[in-house]
Amino acid sequence: MLTDGPDHLLIVTGDHEQFRFPQDSASHFGKLVRVAIGSGEAEILSSGFRNPQGFARDADGVLWSVEHGPQGGDELNLLEPGRDYGWPSVSYGVHSPGHALQGEEEEEGGHEGFAKPRFAWVPSIAVSPLIVNDARWFPLWKDDLLAGSLGGNSLFRIRRAGTDIQYVERIEVGYRIRDLTQMPDGRIALLQDAGRVHFIRRFVETCDERPWPARRVYALHCYSPGDEKGADAQEAQSEAAQGGEEAPAVPSGG
Repeated sequence: MLTDGPDHLLIVTGDHEQFRFPQDSASHFGKLVRVAIGSGEAEILSSGFRNPQGFARDADGVLWSVEHGPQGGDELNLLEPGRDYGWPSVSYGVHSPGHALQGEEEEEGGHEGFAKPRFAWVPSIAVSPLIVNDARWFPLWKDDLLAGSLGGNSLFRIRRAGTDIQYVERIEVGYRIRDLTQMPDGRIALLQDAGRVHFIRRFVETCDERPWPARRVYALHCYSPGDEKGADAQEAQSEAAQGGEEAPAVPSGG
């Protein structure tokens, strides 16, 4: 769910395992819906979704979502009004072994007449919520999409150029990520199934200990001990850590 100005909400809904709903214009299931806060009036903007798990808006106002595929084919979608994203007619996954979706006999994952995902995970990672990194703690990840996973025990960093996906980096964390968010101080908070919260932060020791030229790779993730932003962030981290745990810090060369 996202706000759309002061008077509206944007909501992406799943099909609730009722395959007919995403293609039924009379149903709000499997749709991107714009809801007027005052009146509750709902307008369908786009359709064809199976099981959305994450919904985010980037700095350019572009809407992104991630959703579970059936068996295979978790999707990253760029959401646009008037588009049909194909479920249950097309997917990069299948309902069950030997049970193809409509049109798969002609072309595996064919999306003729439908909006294609910008990226698909095959096999599925059981994708979980999606955020856009704002680069306060990870400048090299500026504007990257970050998606958690329930099946992959990993955080996935999605590098893009505008709306084109350049690559997807898998960062293994060793547990299922139920939710993730960016804290007020810029750190990334990961919620485990067991209810524990882990914080991902820059690994300052890596900046200090790695020999040159390897240190150059991490330079933009470093700060000096006297840096005001770094000191403020460290203080906030210390306070916030009372309610959670620090995950292994993630220096990345991306």
